[in-house]
Amino acid sequence: MTLFIKNGTLIDGTGAAPVANATILVDGGMITKVGDIQPPEDAIIIDAQGGTILPGLIDTHVHMMMEIAALQQRVSTPFSMNFYNAIHHMRRTLDAGITSVRDAGGADLGVKQSIERGLVPGPRMQISISVLGITGGHTDGWNPSGVNTSLFPAYPGNPDGICDGVEEVRKKVREVLRAGADVIKVCSTGGVLSPTDHPNFTQFTEEELRVMVQEGQFRNGVKVMSHAQGAEGIKNAVRAGIHSIEHGIYLDQEAIDLMLEHGTFLV
Repeated sequence: MTLFIKNGTLIDGTGAAPVANATILVDGGMITKVGDIQPPEDAIIIDAQGGTILPGLIDTHVHMMMEIAALQQRVSTPFSMNFYNAIHHMRRTLDAGITSVRDAGGADLGVKQSIERGLVPGPRMQISISVLGITGGHTDGWNPSGVNTSLFPAYPGNPDGICDGVEEVRKKVREVLRAGADVIKVCSTGGVLSPTDHPNFTQFTEEELRVMVQEGQFRNGVKVMSHAQGAEGIKNAVRAGIHSIEHGIYLDQEAIDLMLEHGTFLV
């Protein structure tokens, strides 16, 4: 499919000045020409009507398959609704101009492949499958009543992410990579939605976190992202070689200096 876009102000993302009344040729999903060009005979012509044309945006932390709702609504909603809700979220993501996302937990390989195969509209996806966490940590939905309210329930294609100890962690990383993860997601601190911990709680030892990074390196450099809010958990993750800190709410100066030293990204 060939698209010819005209009558818009182009911001090309390079830092160059905006180009007024730009014309753009898109062939097979790739921008092939920009400038003073004429539309090919078979092109679909899109009039931007004086709007702004810019490259697709990237959202580096999304949860396409996670719904935050009251307990009664969650337990009374069929599990399969998660997939249909994801279709809605993916469509809205595209409508917002976001064409690539990094899913930070919950979406499995089938969600990604449904887009790649053209079954549903959605952004390009980098997925982490399951979120790794400790017993009693941010991904553990256990409650004193015995009811499990996990936001990331296990199902075929999405293994349970709870793991403790170096070798159990190593095996769990291998399981999520086997399931199709493009990036490894871990919680090195607690969070605000888990029933038995706190955002400042430190979770996983530095040695356990290093194993995750090592296993990613074994798979041609798969990166590791860490949900990390408390300062000590952030520092452990950075020292272990984790590539990005997600949230970073309680960053202190020591953590900031460590991140600068290691080249760690803050999302």
